[in-house]
Amino acid sequence: MTRRPGTYEHLMLWLRWTLVGVGVGTLLWNRHDPLSLALAAALLAYTGYMQWVCRRPVSGRSGYYVLGADLAVISALIYARGGGLTDLYNLYYLAIVQAAVLFSWRESMVTSVTAGLLYVLAAAFGPVAWPILGLRVGFFILVGAMAGYLADAVKHERLERETSTELLEELRVAHENLRAYAEEIGRLAVTDGLTNLYNHTYFQQRLDEEVKRAERYSFPLAVLMVDIDNFKEYNDTLGHVAGNGLLKELADILKGAVREVDIVARYGGEEFTIILPETDGSAALTVAQRIRRRVEEHPFVGEARLAAARVTVSIGAAGYPSAASNRNELIERADQAMYAAKRDGRNRVALHSGTDLPTQEVPPADERKDQPGKRN
Repeated sequence: MTRRPGTYEHLMLWLRWTLVGVGVGTLLWNRHDPLSLALAAALLAYTGYMQWVCRRPVSGRSGYYVLGADLAVISALIYARGGGLTDLYNLYYLAIVQAAVLFSWRESMVTSVTAGLLYVLAAAFGPVAWPILGLRVGFFILVGAMAGYLADAVKHERLERETSTELLEELRVAHENLRAYAEEIGRLAVTDGLTNLYNHTYFQQRLDEEVKRAERYSFPLAVLMVDIDNFKEYNDTLGHVAGNGLLKELADILKGAVREVDIVARYGGEEFTIILPETDGSAALTVAQRIRRRVEEHPFVGEARLAAARVTVSIGAAGYPSAASNRNELIERADQAMYAAKRDGRNRVALHSGTDLPTQEVPPADERKDQPGKRN
């Protein structure tokens, strides 16, 4: 496995220089002969080279090369300085700790056993106290076991921490995706697929809420029912694709003619409905006339081929509580007003007053009321 330099490698370099300092000090302690100086210089040069090697990512094979070279150099130094009598055996601990840091407990134990065998071979060429040598080899194996165990424990803890962090990040991303998906599903559940307006179900739900709010706070409330005049003729003449395009364009006109707080929905087929919170019947007529004029003036595709040579709408309005006492009655009165506008010649606006259905063809208010954000 390849790691980026900077984690275990930096620790290994500090251990290397510390133990090499011990080795150089041992070489030069009370010795100033050319061989000692040459071995000390060679050891420093070798350590500098290994530092350069280990600053790059260390893979399994290159790590084995480093360990093998260290063991060979240490054994050669011990042999050159008198075998078992020298204190350079401490450098074997460098290789053992390196094996634990770079690899695992198994490599640490193999390195400690190998270091013991090489030490025995290097020491056998000179005077040696075998009980002390055996004790040192035993310490090699003990340090190898302890270093491997500690290194594995640290790696395992770090792996668990990194895994937990990655898992938490994955869970966070999954949660965000699920929330976005739920929001999209919720939006699709209340949206008409063709016009992107609210659908009939959402209209009924919101109207029920707005009626209750109007009743609680004594606010006025109005509903507009909008129907496209001669839509069947438009479909038959230009085709259903053009008819769908007309519905989309009309949806954009409706949204642009009302406030953000108003609820525009597709009621069904070519019928649309608009909930106007805190709006009385007079203000509802102003909005209805604005919509009627904008539709009449809009250049729809192919409208010149119609008998009337233009696309128009008929709009019925009803207010709560002036014309209705509950949600169903409010929808029914707005629908009755819309049919009255059609019956009186289409391209008209009618307001249901609760008893009769007067039809109006011009706005009952001045031009200031023809702005989407202004209601009286």
